[in-house]
Amino acid sequence: MAIHDKAGSKQNAVTDVSVDIKGPPIEGEANVELCCCLSKILELRKSDVVLHKGSKSREKVVKLLACTPPEEILEKLKKQVEKK
Repeated sequence: MAIHDKAGSKQNAVTDVSVDIKGPPIEGEANVELCCCLSKILELRKSDVVLHKGSKSREKVVKLLACTPPEEILEKLKKQVEKK
C-alpha cells in the first residue's frame, strides 16, 4: 500500500490524499507513529503493519502482513476520510 505521509501534523488523520502524522520526522518517530496509526484504523496488530520502503521520504510503502482483503482495507480507510 503506497502512502503520502505528512509528518509533524497536529493530530493523526487520514485524508483523501495523505496520512497526517503527529510524530516529528526525527529518528523515525513519524514512521513508527504511521504504522501504529494504520494498525488502529485497519484493526490489525502493530506487528502486521510494517514500513517497507521510504523511511526517509514522504512517499512510503507499507506492507500489511495480515490476510485482510483489499476491499476491507479500502473500506476502513474511506470511513476515516469521511470522518474529516
